[in-house]
Amino acid sequence: MKLTGIQNNELINNLSDAKIHSIYFNFDVDNPTQPQDLVISVSKLNTDLERYQFVFHNTSSFNIKIQAGEQSINPLCYSGDSLYIQSIWCKEKTEKHQHWEIILIDNGGNINIFAEKLFIQELD
Repeated sequence: MKLTGIQNNELINNLSDAKIHSIYFNFDVDNPTQPQDLVISVSKLNTDLERYQFVFHNTSSFNIKIQAGEQSINPLCYSGDSLYIQSIWCKEKTEKHQHWEIILIDNGGNINIFAEKLFIQELD
């Protein structure tokens, strides 16, 4: 099931405290004119473990800023080798462009993504 992020703010809001498992950019060197997607896989423990993929379709650019070192982790709440989402929001939206920001918990950094559209896919 694919859902657009703008129309599913409730789902996005429910994914605060989700753990980021992977971030990958599927750049195809042989076909650079095709849309390139940034994919972020996350999970959240509610009643059961829920897994999702954020697919930022046709990503034009992205910037990942992550704090590293002792002062960037809070061992009482989260493990130091993990990234947890504090919030996800669309900073700007035009007809063919969306600027998304993912803010990490405990001032751990942020991820800015410029893409055509966000799809959220629930994984089994």
